[in-house]
Amino acid sequence: MTSYFIAFDDLFTRILKFDIGQKLWKDYSRRTEARNDASVVFLNNRIYVIGGYSKETNNITNQVECLDLADPIQGWKWVTPLSEKRQAASAACANGCIYVTGGFSSNRTFLSSAEKYDPEEEEWSFIPEPKVKRAHHALAATGGFLFAIAGTNDSGHLQSVECFNTKTRRWKSVAPIIHGRGVMHATELNNEVYTIESLKQDCAFERYNPCTNVWTKLATPQKSTMLRVLCSTNNMIYAVGR
Repeated sequence: MTSYFIAFDDLFTRILKFDIGQKLWKDYSRRTEARNDASVVFLNNRIYVIGGYSKETNNITNQVECLDLADPIQGWKWVTPLSEKRQAASAACANGCIYVTGGFSSNRTFLSSAEKYDPEEEEWSFIPEPKVKRAHHALAATGGFLFAIAGTNDSGHLQSVECFNTKTRRWKSVAPIIHGRGVMHATELNNEVYTIESLKQDCAFERYNPCTNVWTKLATPQKSTMLRVLCSTNNMIYAVGR
């Protein structure tokens, strides 16, 4: 049973570990390079920080860093960079691989491209593009499917949701979320997707059932705040504020 989860500060330099049993936050690790709007995933006991806007180069980056939680003393290591520089993209893990979708490029153009990272091969490869360009969206995985949820593009806040079948490598549109929103977080629990907006104190909290293709509005967190992390463990969902 997992007894902790990991969160970052706004610049992805300070990594915090929350002990669920003790209900206590502790400093866990530090990164030297500050970034905005990076994507973060946890796979095979490793944390990956992907892309974003580098404060060192003042530019959008395709660099990827990895911390092995089994040997954190070794520190952060560079791994194969993304094929395309992207900021405000979203990432999720499925079938032992990392998937990254959308974001925007160095000229602030919204991206429709998507990539897959195989940690065994240490390579990124492009996958078929979703129909809708989006950034600041959520990406969640369950049952071999990826769900790209809401976000923003040149049309404004989005309600649309697309589903990617990792076996057939095809995208399809599914039911839209109830409220069109910008900066999103999502997590999976018991084969359902939970999503919440990051930047509103009265943020709407919704649940999606892939079997029925239905979204349900849920109660907002008791202490509504601008959110940094939405995660699930031990049959519980945790919303971490800034």
